[in-house]
Amino acid sequence: MIRLSTLEQIDLRQADGARVNSVLQQPGRFALLVRLAMARGHTVRRDTLLGLFWPDSPEERARHRLSQAIYHLRKSLGRDVIHGRGASGYGISRDALHCDAVEFLDALDDGDRERALGLYTGDFLPGFFAEHSNAFQQWMEVRRAELRRAAAEAALELAEEKLSHDPMGTAAAARRALQLVDFGEPSVRRVIRLLGQAGDRVGALEAYDDLCRRLAEEFDAEPSPETTELVQSLQEEESAAPGAEAAPLGVDEADVDEEGKLAGVEPAPVASAGPGRSRWWVWTLVVMGLAGVLGVIQTSADPAQGSPVPRVLVETVGTHADLQAGIDLSRTVTTETLARLAEVASFEVRPYDPAQAEMGPAEPSVVLRSDLVRANGHVRVTALLLDAQSLVAIGRGSREFPLTDDLEVADAVAAWLARFARERAGVWMKERRMHDSGADQATLGLIRSAVSDRERADSLAQVGSMEAAMTLLSIADSVLARAESEAPSWAEPSIQRAETALAGMWLALRSGGEEDEGVRAAVSRGLEHAERALRIAPGDPDAMAIQATLTYWLWNTTPPDSVEHGIELGDRAERQLRALVEVDPTRARSWTDLSALLQARGAFAEARWAAERAYRADAYLDRTGSITPRLFETALETGDLAAAGHWCDRMVERYRGDGAKGYCRMALVAWGPQSGPEQVEAARAVRDGLTDLSAQPWGPRLDALEAVVLARAGMEEEARRLLDGATAARGDPEVIPLEAWALLYLGKADSARTLLEDYIARRPHTRSGLLESRRFQGLELVVEEVGSPG
Repeated sequence: MIRLSTLEQIDLRQADGARVNSVLQQPGRFALLVRLAMARGHTVRRDTLLGLFWPDSPEERARHRLSQAIYHLRKSLGRDVIHGRGASGYGISRDALHCDAVEFLDALDDGDRERALGLYTGDFLPGFFAEHSNAFQQWMEVRRAELRRAAAEAALELAEEKLSHDPMGTAAAARRALQLVDFGEPSVRRVIRLLGQAGDRVGALEAYDDLCRRLAEEFDAEPSPETTELVQSLQEEESAAPGAEAAPLGVDEADVDEEGKLAGVEPAPVASAGPGRSRWWVWTLVVMGLAGVLGVIQTSADPAQGSPVPRVLVETVGTHADLQAGIDLSRTVTTETLARLAEVASFEVRPYDPAQAEMGPAEPSVVLRSDLVRANGHVRVTALLLDAQSLVAIGRGSREFPLTDDLEVADAVAAWLARFARERAGVWMKERRMHDSGADQATLGLIRSAVSDRERADSLAQVGSMEAAMTLLSIADSVLARAESEAPSWAEPSIQRAETALAGMWLALRSGGEEDEGVRAAVSRGLEHAERALRIAPGDPDAMAIQATLTYWLWNTTPPDSVEHGIELGDRAERQLRALVEVDPTRARSWTDLSALLQARGAFAEARWAAERAYRADAYLDRTGSITPRLFETALETGDLAAAGHWCDRMVERYRGDGAKGYCRMALVAWGPQSGPEQVEAARAVRDGLTDLSAQPWGPRLDALEAVVLARAGMEEEARRLLDGATAARGDPEVIPLEAWALLYLGKADSARTLLEDYIARRPHTRSGLLESRRFQGLELVVEEVGSPG
């Protein structure tokens, strides 16, 4: 039996104890072995491995490298260790190789927390570095954090389990947890409570003192009032006696193994619910437009419900003397930052004077404090966002800018400071509303856990691990079902289940396209959850918003045999979205969905207006990834290529992969008013600037767009060759309109018409948008009408 050690130490030994140096001395091969082992006997798809270890290599070369690595591993370890081959992927035979991290996860699955903690001797792959594989490095870091959190949670659960009969065991397990929680305050608070309940008041106060020191040194912050109150109760000897029943404890984060099993949380039945939801925040998924990536948190003020408008107070920027040449950099950056933040309608913005600051106890106010210093030919800006009432740090960041022209530096620094403040203020508002909700802490813990799983699913999807991402979303839904059963009078768990279903829809879209049954199934599930939330809290704007979004997507994926139903769905979605933004203009996602719906219906000018409203409403910059493509596409359709170029630049700054970047640049060339050699060279320059187009759907789309450019320039043979390649890889239906566009320039109007008619027959809601598009005006199509704007 081969032994693979990954916890605290890195080692690989044969059954006789001999080290397998041929693998240990090759970091790439060792990393591949670890990744396969952590699948726990399951097969890892070849595409996942290629994206993890050779994302920048051409597909053929990457496959060859994978085959060679598997060959060498089998040669070193024996052919029975690794099973599978080719497109099906590879896995590890668990009878032939044992891994300590896998055994740790197995023990957690079996509920044997003591054995699991005995196996967890230290961090996963400490000090290991996989050269030339940033994706694996990211996977490893995420896995390391997950395993550590799983061990910490196991220690906390073991302490709680022993509380009624073994106070000393409780204290020992709680102290072990304290070594693992990385001083995350909610977890430390659980340790303090457990130590106090076990009678170890000295240990509880020591844990609190360590927390205070770490927060002060690393974040210039203090513990939350909840933690302080807990410690005060211990000091007053009002804590529960040893063996007393523990108060409900929140689940800070869900820990997941490779198969997606959740430690300590089982799926719960959905319970009916009653009134009484306490509003606190809205989590929404950011659909990253062309990239189709999952999203992040969105919060927004709700004027109709009387939610407070956050106040942002900007302190004068501090600078060192050597930065004051030319202009008063401190005053200029301060003024520019104030001006940029004042553009956000959802904020009240003003300068901050500590001597005159008077804040009401419930007023949501933050202070932006920043300093500039010169460092190695750069200007380094450090920023703190503080709670104005307590002056506790709620966000910290830093960045360097080239020390060039003073005004350019001031502009760049102000732009970054404004973005920093908006993003961190959004997180802070969410936490504030959560704290003020009055909801049960255990239920809030479950929701935090589910949202954490959604965020991790986002990270996995971005590196191509779609199956693992789907598993995490399934777990998140199970956790939220448990939250529903534990808080049947609160609508938030049902709203979050609807958000999770929407996330699942996007994963299904990326995995199988719009015709995949999983897409509409996810949308239908989400609507059921949203409707349940509205039964609990009729008229709740958050529930109405997710319902409107899901109704839009139900219309967007209407099958071709439901034309009449599609008309009704489109009208309903538009009515819902318009009503929402009229009542609350700060709902950026509703504006974004309305823009997409209007564009599909051919109302391009109004779609652009809605996208611009979405951009202005996006106070916390949660939805930039979906709004920017909307602005780009509507600018193209309305003929404003300068604006389209601006938004393309923003997309290039944001997106990780080459595909979306290349798509918007190539589209600008294809839509441009000129055609000829210069445009052909521009298209080829776009192509030459890309390093990896192996990920679908970007390669075929770029081929079709470049064919448009070549056809316009009269290069018929080259255009046809590109179209042949795009057609052969037409797994993505969005290639079809691009192909039809190129055929028009090749003089093949009949072929273009046939393609578009077939496309509209499959996706009937696109008819108006295609017919009104500048690309196809004047082309008569014989297809059934599917509703009109209004």
